[in-house]
Amino acid sequence: MQLKPAKQINVRLSVETYEKLLALANGWKHKTCPTCGKTWDLQKQTNPEPIPYSVLSKHLLEDAIVKAFNKRSYGSEFNDNE
Repeated sequence: MQLKPAKQINVRLSVETYEKLLALANGWKHKTCPTCGKTWDLQKQTNPEPIPYSVLSKHLLEDAIVKAFNKRSYGSEFNDNE
């Protein structure tokens, strides 16, 4: 299997966003919101297995970029739910 070439970028996140990313990546162990303390159950909404936050952030960023590109390229014809 041949890997596709990739580019690396470095980004800065606010502390709150970083803590939320960690919670999403490891929802099985977080019982409250890291920023407001509200009780939640992320286990049903996240992977039951922990995933490195860098891997999760890659997937989230790629999805957001593709959606933004498609929306600008195809306008109102683009369905954001795809």
